[in-house]
Amino acid sequence: MLYQKIEFINLSLFISLFLTCLFLDRYFIFALALCSLGIACNFYLIFLKRKNSPAVYEKEVTAMYEKDAILKDLDEELSRRKKEDNFLRN
Repeated sequence: MLYQKIEFINLSLFISLFLTCLFLDRYFIFALALCSLGIACNFYLIFLKRKNSPAVYEKEVTAMYEKDAILKDLDEELSRRKKEDNFLRN
């Protein structure tokens, strides 16, 4: 969530920079400085996402396997109880 907020702020910064460059030529140095700041922020965000993505992916995969194992156990228990009920009926 934090990354999305930072990306939104960065996007709005670049949009305002673009509009400033279109209408005011005298702020070119200021626009260049803001652009450099935005590029540095983008590289930092990319670095953070790559650093954290394997851990998040591993947690999701582990949770998925645990959920599949639980569902498989429940299916086996259901089939065992059905067999037991059929045996007791006969």
